[in-house]
Amino acid sequence: MKAAILFPLLALVAGSAIGATLAYQQYARPTGVLGPFSSAEPMSAAEVDAYLASLRVDGVPKLEIVGGPEYNFGIMRRHAQSTHAFEIRNVGTAPLEMAVTGSTCKCTVGKLEQRSLEPGESTQVKLEWTAKTDARTFSQSATLQTNDPEAGELKLLVEGTVVDLVDAEPRMWDLGDVEASEPLQLRTTLFNHAEEPMEVVDVHWVEEAFNQRSEIEVTQRPVDAATDGAHSEALEAFDVAIQIAPGTTQGTLNRTLRINYRNVGSEENHPPLELVLNARIVGAISLLGGSQLDGHETGKYLLRMGQSALGKGSREKIHVVLRGPHQDSAKLQIGQVEPSDALEAELGEPLKRGSMTLIPLEVRVREEAPEMERTGKTKDDYGLIVIESDNPKIAPVRMAVTFRVGMPLRD
Repeated sequence: MKAAILFPLLALVAGSAIGATLAYQQYARPTGVLGPFSSAEPMSAAEVDAYLASLRVDGVPKLEIVGGPEYNFGIMRRHAQSTHAFEIRNVGTAPLEMAVTGSTCKCTVGKLEQRSLEPGESTQVKLEWTAKTDARTFSQSATLQTNDPEAGELKLLVEGTVVDLVDAEPRMWDLGDVEASEPLQLRTTLFNHAEEPMEVVDVHWVEEAFNQRSEIEVTQRPVDAATDGAHSEALEAFDVAIQIAPGTTQGTLNRTLRINYRNVGSEENHPPLELVLNARIVGAISLLGGSQLDGHETGKYLLRMGQSALGKGSREKIHVVLRGPHQDSAKLQIGQVEPSDALEAELGEPLKRGSMTLIPLEVRVREEAPEMERTGKTKDDYGLIVIESDNPKIAPVRMAVTFRVGMPLRD
């Protein structure tokens, strides 16, 4: 009986001792992130500060770029060379290590004056570049690697605007859809960035026929620093105003304006400055037809007449569509027909349909047409029918025709 009572008591005492030991190790003698502490090894406040100081890292490098890592050089001439020095400063408490590890292909990086900077010291990274670009803007960079934990790698960037010795703004007109019955009005300004005054000798379209319908006026004026933007430092400015009369043939329009100039007092010839006009001329006249008519409202139409037997002829019916403010007063007529010994065309009575007027058009291969073929194998291997108006503001429409006249077909 005594043994039965004694054994549980011993177990209780042993459990209590083990629990007390575990509690002491966990709560009375913790080992934390700041190191082991023990109630048996007390520390004074000064000793704690010294101990914590022994755990700190001895200083950290910190990079500072005076003025920032990006430099805008403003405006420079195309193909000219320039340089800029970035000042690097160590504002940290440990040595700053640096290395230039790469640059873009159009930018040259000078050598670092110092690859290592003590706290408070500074050095320079020099970038040299040539503005070799066809674009209006220029941007190049170099990569700098350091041991600054907050700026391990960064880019040194130079950028700005590039201008030609003689430049124009704009250099291209992209007008989109333009109504053929309306005049085209264009404006541009020439800027002289040379050191000597210049004279505009001649302004003309490369396509001679386009010149006959154009009025071009050139006016010299002072450069306006507030409104001329990238060209505010030019020596001279010349405003060019162009007006093109209505009636441009429908379709895609691509024209080149050529400007010849020279320096005053010099006979040296400069390459002309060329500006580009892009537009799509859509007119008041368009064509509608069945499966034999290909085309759209840009004015490129093709009618396929197929084969006709000698002495038989053939015909195809389509519609002319007239739109716009002049549709009630304008009268259409058949203009040029080629070849006239094989093709003919006839307009019917107009029929008003809402905002447009429909006019039947019958195209015929003549019964008396000689044996021939126009199959479109080359640019001159087509027949042609032109529909025009008595109103000069309405552009004509040209329709190409393919056909073949051969021996009589068998019944």
